[in-house]
Amino acid sequence: MTMLEVKDFGLFAARIGMAFTFCWPGINKINNSESSNFGQWLLNSIGFDPTMAIQIVSAMGTLEVLFGIFIGVGLLTRPSAIFMIIILVGAQAMFGFIYTQGPAIWKDPGLIGLAILLLLSGAGKFSIDYLISKRNKIYKHN
Repeated sequence: MTMLEVKDFGLFAARIGMAFTFCWPGINKINNSESSNFGQWLLNSIGFDPTMAIQIVSAMGTLEVLFGIFIGVGLLTRPSAIFMIIILVGAQAMFGFIYTQGPAIWKDPGLIGLAILLLLSGAGKFSIDYLISKRNKIYKHN
């Protein structure tokens, strides 16, 4: 394996981990929107109407699953990474920076770093983004 292939495999592994990290809580938000930590925070801290809080939690869960899938397959990787950075920074601000409490908030600084890596480096060769860019280069030369 060349160094370039190792880097691309590393980006692929990072994308799969990031996808799982976003899809799993997103599915939980969709399935348990009334009892999610985010929903409770919207109700208690901001005072949203319960119906509106449930709708927001369901929408956030859907977006987390969607962008998690995009990251996993390497489609729209950089815009998806921006979304993830916003969500992760928002979670840090929402639940505070007390890493011994909250819904596994201790993992978020590492995930922010991973999202920044994907934002700066892109998806790598093992991705739909790479296949699209390769196809576009072929068409530009014809």
